[in-house]
Amino acid sequence: MISILGLEKAFGSVLAVRGVDLQVEAGQLLVLLGQNGAGKSTTLRCAGGILHPDAGQIRFGELRLPADLDAVRRRLGVVADQARLYGRNTAVEYLDHFGYLYGVPEPERSRRIQELLERFDLLAESGRPLATFSRGMAQKVALIRATLHRPDWLFCDEPTSGLDPVAAAEMRAYLAEQRDRGAALIVTTHILGEAELMADRVAIMRQGRIVTQGSLAELRRGAAQRRREGAELVRWVRSEAQDRMAAAGVPRFSPPEKPPSLESIYLTAISVGEGLAPPSRAGQDPPLREPVGEGIRPRQMLASLRGQPALLRHLLPFYVSSWWRRGDLSWVLYLNAFVLLLIAGASLFGSLPAGGGITSRLGRGSLDAGLLLPLFFMTFALLESIKTSIGLWWEKAQGSLEVLLYAPLDDPSLVWMEVLPGAVVSVVWVTAWLAGGMALLALFGRPAPWSLLPVFALVALVTAYWAAMGRILGFLLFPREGAAGGAWSFLLSPVSAAVADLPLALFVVGSPLAPYSLLVPLAACLALTVLVGVSFDRERLLDAGVTRRRERRRWFAGFSLRAHAGGLAVAFLAALIAAGAGAALSAALGVHSWADLRLALAGGHAGGLPSGGGFGPPSVHLHGGVNLAAAALAGITAGLALALALLAVNFAAFFLLGLPELVLLLAAGLLWGAQAGFGPAAPLAGWLGVGGGIVLLALTLNTGAALPIYSALVFGAGRRLDRLRAAWASYFALYRSLVLPCCAAFGLAVIALLAVG
Repeated sequence: MISILGLEKAFGSVLAVRGVDLQVEAGQLLVLLGQNGAGKSTTLRCAGGILHPDAGQIRFGELRLPADLDAVRRRLGVVADQARLYGRNTAVEYLDHFGYLYGVPEPERSRRIQELLERFDLLAESGRPLATFSRGMAQKVALIRATLHRPDWLFCDEPTSGLDPVAAAEMRAYLAEQRDRGAALIVTTHILGEAELMADRVAIMRQGRIVTQGSLAELRRGAAQRRREGAELVRWVRSEAQDRMAAAGVPRFSPPEKPPSLESIYLTAISVGEGLAPPSRAGQDPPLREPVGEGIRPRQMLASLRGQPALLRHLLPFYVSSWWRRGDLSWVLYLNAFVLLLIAGASLFGSLPAGGGITSRLGRGSLDAGLLLPLFFMTFALLESIKTSIGLWWEKAQGSLEVLLYAPLDDPSLVWMEVLPGAVVSVVWVTAWLAGGMALLALFGRPAPWSLLPVFALVALVTAYWAAMGRILGFLLFPREGAAGGAWSFLLSPVSAAVADLPLALFVVGSPLAPYSLLVPLAACLALTVLVGVSFDRERLLDAGVTRRRERRRWFAGFSLRAHAGGLAVAFLAALIAAGAGAALSAALGVHSWADLRLALAGGHAGGLPSGGGFGPPSVHLHGGVNLAAAALAGITAGLALALALLAVNFAAFFLLGLPELVLLLAAGLLWGAQAGFGPAAPLAGWLGVGGGIVLLALTLNTGAALPIYSALVFGAGRRLDRLRAAWASYFALYRSLVLPCCAAFGLAVIALLAVG
């Protein structure tokens, strides 16, 4: 039995479902009718557990949502409004994949797949990629997927859409078989004749409310009663007319009364349903807001790793076959082979003489290891470009994510499903190619750094892990941007370079700090994992933003400025204190250059005043056109680099609650203040001093705008994910209106420094 009481759901100011009551007994099929936007799909999504109701009680037999959601998912089948299959897989691969997720044992899974494909005349097409299937064929595959595990409850959102009459009749017969074996079904459709053919009960929705429901016989009796009550005048007029006709010798005639059709019932309900209040629940339990847990607890997230090996063994062949069939791996193979040839050429013809210079400082082994860096970065970058072709990113982009969210996977498994297969493939792929490169080095007589192979593998693992977790975080914070939300993995790439590539560089040059530096990427990945876990929400992943009106973007965000007044004040106070301390230090020591300052701090005696410089406008010495063009290009590059660097700093500090950004702000303020304290005659003054001041201002504004993001992780009212999303949106508003102009001003300062003095 399916029981829904007082279901309510709103998206912002849009009330999608308003007090819906439905009950479907085992062995019964209820057809849910209504216009587009009436709330039918939202009702099913709430009942299926991928949307959080604002109020209401949902029960499946003895199970109750959300407490028993995992148990409900294992016994629920769903056919979404569009099939949205995995186009690069065959029907057998696709159905076997979901049969595994629903826990159908392998022998039974294979047998049922063959039986159902034959039942729907798809067995001969089972080896074709699903992208070649027609809409009707795809709809049949979707129905097979939803019933492969013999569910006790079945939701079908317009299951016969796109089917020809014969296939639609076959679909109705199959749904009737599910009902006859004891399943409870809710089916939505816009085809009223089809509803009459298969419905045990009918419910009609308008503007989020159930305006009428009952069996067809009950609805017809009610409509006939209303028709009789409203036709008294018509019958009286007809009787008077027939009496006069009988007096004139015309035989009396009474036309037969036809029972009301479902179409007339539907049109009447829709026309008179507007303004109806939710049904009275006198004597019933009030609809309550069921508590919904927020995110995944860190201990639960990490403990769930123990249960992932079995899922990973299933996913790896499925994913790799999808990549290979798409053709991605083939061209990646060619490009990697080309890079291997370059390494072979460098090994054979690019020998450096031993002796002094960089060779003696770094050692031949470091230089030979450096030959492998292009292979490593290209191999990983190419692989990362195709790993997004399956998983949450790909599902979100093609609209098939809803089907996966209904599957009986707990929340941690959904996260690991996106992260682990790609990470494992990255390690194997990168390690194999790097081993090939080292073998070529050894073949041509160069010292192959075999000891670095585990380091390359670890860095590949960490970077792949970071990118996948970054995609999920992007979807959670910016779900309405669709696949573009996952582009956060690219915004996080500078942080990835800092936390993973820096240890790699230390290992290549043989630094004694290299082993300890591995703690940085591991700690960063742990922090990102915890953040994704506590922010995880299936409703966020599904959110498409269809109810959100797109507001006109304002370049200067006055409201954000007022909201960030406290953070900006803290940042400016910190920058001023640090700059004042630096200036006071220079003045107290009587130094006028960095060399003097280092000498004074070491206990020596500072020299006299240097010559030149000044903070005033420098003397103008225009150079040639080529120099001016080069200066302009350098200024543009400097401005863009500063803008990206500030974003990278913000993302990096995000995982440590902003502490690194505050430390950087204090250090920058101290350095600039010390430079200002050298006096106007100090070297490196003039436009370079102005540029440094602009950088300090941009960093101060960036830090002040970002402080509410860090506090949103820990403090504030409401759900953490909502707080984070609002804080990030407000940060980007200030970043556009305040930080970017500072970056542009810095670019102009660089142009002035290079072009005029």
